[in-house]
Amino acid sequence: MKHPHDRLVKQVFGVVEHARGLLLSILPEEVSSELDFDSLEPIPASFIGRRDQERLADLAFRLRAKAGKPVVVYVLFEHRSSASRWLVLDMLGCVVRPLESCRRRDSSIPVVLPVALVHDSRKRQVVTRLEGLVSAPDALPSVQHPLRFEILLHDLRALQLSQLLRPPMTDFGALTLVLLRFARSGELVEVLVSLSELVNRVLDGAQGGERVGLLMRYTLHVSPAIEPEILAATMATRIDPRVGDIVMSTAERLREEGRREGIEQGIEQGQRGMLRALIESRFGALENAEREQLESASPEELTRLAERVLTATSLRELFAR
Repeated sequence: MKHPHDRLVKQVFGVVEHARGLLLSILPEEVSSELDFDSLEPIPASFIGRRDQERLADLAFRLRAKAGKPVVVYVLFEHRSSASRWLVLDMLGCVVRPLESCRRRDSSIPVVLPVALVHDSRKRQVVTRLEGLVSAPDALPSVQHPLRFEILLHDLRALQLSQLLRPPMTDFGALTLVLLRFARSGELVEVLVSLSELVNRVLDGAQGGERVGLLMRYTLHVSPAIEPEILAATMATRIDPRVGDIVMSTAERLREEGRREGIEQGIEQGQRGMLRALIESRFGALENAEREQLESASPEELTRLAERVLTATSLRELFAR
């Protein structure tokens, strides 16, 4: 499963009910008090203008100010194994791109609040102001940086367990933050046991089995050191037998998906090998660049190469994009 952190964030906090609680817990009181959170609604992904379709966790929302003026809240949930010092610059680009549409329409630019949710197990410092990337900013104290831009940072590493759970977070949203915070640590199981009441509230609530299953799937995927059987036994005896059953059924689905993925990868690798043999029988040994292009080709590109290999007159024509 690609981008498990981003997928979980989008599945949970892409839902207005949970996004509302998260934003209320992140935004400063002087800001949130001026916004009508009952009007919160998601904005289509096309608003974001994302650079990479593989990035799945960029979320945007729109809501009104209590005075009635439209306010756009842009939310970027960033989960990587290491926090990038360029996050603030990345977010500046994400904010500017959709605003270009305002220029095309010759309309006013809305207010945009860039928010980042970060989890970095290596505890790298995250730059939140664009000026923080400027080299030697103190060398010219009289010169002001021409562009001031700052992101609101919600750093899970800096939060205690009680801070992750405080209102107005929903139970499901709070439990999701707990897993994002502790899933890659050795503390997760004991943390979940200590939150047995919260886990049971989620389980007994709307779509409870499906929601707990989603969280257990994420846990098993990002925490390979956790044995499913041990986790299931612990959840069953110390929280609820139903959670143990969910862990085991989730683990079995993951194993089956892994088997299918392995078979598909094997078939694709076989096709790649046969295609290379056919190409080299016609044109001779491949150069490094052509070999790398073949090895990195997508299934669609492999199909295109297979269709061309019998009609192309040269390697250059065969590999032309």
